[in-house]
Amino acid sequence: IVKDGAVLNVTLAAWTGRFIQFICVQCLRELFSMSLSLITSFPYQTMSDLNARFQQALVDVKALPERPGNLQLLRLYALYKQGSEGDAHGDRPGMSDIVGRYKFDAWAAMRGTSQVEAQEKYIEAVEALKRGDSL
Repeated sequence: IVKDGAVLNVTLAAWTGRFIQFICVQCLRELFSMSLSLITSFPYQTMSDLNARFQQALVDVKALPERPGNLQLLRLYALYKQGSEGDAHGDRPGMSDIVGRYKFDAWAAMRGTSQVEAQEKYIEAVEALKRGDSL
């Protein structure tokens, strides 16, 4: 009886193990299909799409019907520099170069913003200016 009981326990353990393995495989399949549907349901944008849109925005900004104000230009400059070069680097211009100092400070204020995010914000800003909206 002990011998048969041991066999029964081993058989039950093997069956339980296979059942758990089956459940895990089913869960993984379900998770994979859910992940796939999430990926395909969101708008997908490749880096080359973003770069093309960013380059087009650089062209569009030069063809705006009206010159943006100084603060808008400063914001565009900061977004452009962050989007093209990343975080501000180099020395801050001195007091004799007020415009350069303001530009550097605006760029430095973007520190920590990813280049992708800065490019997207630049594109949005140019689109807003094309519509006549303010930044």
